[in-house]
Amino acid sequence: MWIVLLLHSQAFCQVALHNFFPMGVIGISYGDTLLNTNAVLKTGGVRKITTIQTSYIDLKTGFSPITTYLNANSEIEKIVYCMRSTAKPDSGICLNDTILYDNGGRMLQYICRDASGLAYLQCKANYSSDEKVKYTLIHASHQKPVNDTDISYHYYNDRGQLMRLIYEYGIETKLPPLSATVYYNKDGLPDSILHDNAAFETYVFKRKQKGENKVIQMETTTHYFKWVYNSFGQCTSSQMGSKKRHTVPPNKNPGYYTESSATYQYNGDGTLAKVLVKRDGKRAATLSYLYEK
Repeated sequence: MWIVLLLHSQAFCQVALHNFFPMGVIGISYGDTLLNTNAVLKTGGVRKITTIQTSYIDLKTGFSPITTYLNANSEIEKIVYCMRSTAKPDSGICLNDTILYDNGGRMLQYICRDASGLAYLQCKANYSSDEKVKYTLIHASHQKPVNDTDISYHYYNDRGQLMRLIYEYGIETKLPPLSATVYYNKDGLPDSILHDNAAFETYVFKRKQKGENKVIQMETTTHYFKWVYNSFGQCTSSQMGSKKRHTVPPNKNPGYYTESSATYQYNGDGTLAKVLVKRDGKRAATLSYLYEK
């Protein structure tokens, strides 16, 4: 799960919500690990996952297919992302990630390689203890003599939940350092996230019961978010949108949208079966999951 957090985008000055809640999967590396948990995959003895994406519109993000290889502990050890070429639909390029663990199953390092085999992103973990981990994120640029390096410190409780984050951006980034504290509800999901910088908003997650489902909502000054969980604790849908209305007619900018939503379907054993993505109420893509033991 925390691999998602390590891939925190430099475009964010605040803690990204997809670290804790599903946000539609497409364009979010390892985002479906919040849905396909290690515990579920281990129970099913899954060793390989193939994800096929079918697009209804021209999406700028997302790869198809995605092949995930798991080790004996159902931890991700390699992912291969393949993207079809727009010039030659019957050909494409593939990227891959490799993840290394210690004997206790803790992530030691991951390496992201491009189609040529060169590493463009690496992360190394240094454990002071299970409760405090220092991550060094190296962004390689083959056009620059020096790599850009970000440092983050993560503090966990005895349940393995992230309690505190301190993120220091590299010299190439002008963003201020990020630090925040996460407070949890008894259901295991955040109640609130408090950023140390007073200029950033505090995230407050409100809950209400609707039949057998639990609805979690959160609003900022610019966006709104909603997640629905069933009685099994599975997220069945997510929604996010901008409070600002369209400033450009959709026909002038077909890739522009103000709301994105996703519906998550599961197999009988709890594994993820399908993700249906909509943008501004229109079907955008379907992701289907196949499993091998």
